[in-house]
Amino acid sequence: MNPLAGQSRQTVKWRAQARARPGARWLVTSNLYVGDSGSFNRLVVSNGGFVVGRFGTVGVTSDASNNVALVTGTDSVLSNATGLLVGSAGGGNELVVTNGGSVAATSVVLADP
Repeated sequence: MNPLAGQSRQTVKWRAQARARPGARWLVTSNLYVGDSGSFNRLVVSNGGFVVGRFGTVGVTSDASNNVALVTGTDSVLSNATGLLVGSAGGGNELVVTNGGSVAATSVVLADP
């Protein structure tokens, strides 16, 4: 089940790296896509960072593979108000939560294509 079926998407088609001070907050006012239709993209939330979005995906199309969302370190949080979908058609997409990091969402779907 793909909760995004039939919805229009606003996808960023570039790679970026942003570094912020420990404890930084990032508010995404729409959906957060990590490797929506690409490969080898990464989102790292660490050092008490906080990232919040409406709905989140980590690699969901057939040509999206090996994308990772990593949440690591005490008080580091990835929060998606309406859910998080990890993989559904591509392979090797991962959500890694370690060392005291946490994920908050109304639902989390870990798909195995």
